[in-house]
Formats: sequence, C-alpha cells, structure tokens
Amino acid sequence: MTVVEQVIRYHRPAVVLDAAPAVRRLQMAADTLVQTELRRFHSKLRALTPEQQETIRLLVKEIANKILNPVIGSLKEAAERGDSERVARIFTLFDLPHCCLWKLEDSV
Repeated sequence: MTVVEQVIRYHRPAVVLDAAPAVRRLQMAADTLVQTELRRFHSKLRALTPEQQETIRLLVKEIANKILNPVIGSLKEAAERGDSERVARIFTLFDLPHCCLWKLEDSV
C-alpha cells in the first residue's frame, strides 16, 4: 500500500463524519422553510379545521423531505467514497460551510 493510499484510508473517516452535520443542516433548513411558508399562509389556512391544517403541514414537510432525499443520499455516498470535490459542490449548492472539508491535496 502506497503512502498516499494510507493517507486516504486514514482520513476517509473524517470525510464520512462530515456528512452528518451537513445532513442535519439541510433538514433544519427545510424545516425552517416549511414553518416560514406555513406562517405566511396562516390566514388562508385558518378556515380549515385543526386536522386539515395538520394534514397540510405534514404534506408540505413530506414534500420537502422527498426533495432532499436524493441530495442527502448523494452527499452521504460522496462522503463515504471520500469524494471531497462532490461533497464541496453539494455544500456550495446548499450554502453549507466548508470549514471541515478534508482534501487530499491539502494534506499531502
């Protein structure tokens, strides 16, 4: 095993650990967006029963989760493979901080 392969093997867990905070941030951003939009439409939803309002809240939250699922899957897959460039692109796309990204060329 070459030195570079050993470095990759050693640092790969750091990249995998980076996915969990990013996933949480994405989920929090989606939850915030859902809550913001529900508040914005509150006056229009007031005419509905509490059960109907809850159904709409769950529906909107479920749609947001379904939109994020492929992104989260892609982020986790890239992190597990140690693909820091792909992780960085996802971070940039969703305006997540890059502070913990590990790149092989920075470490060698």
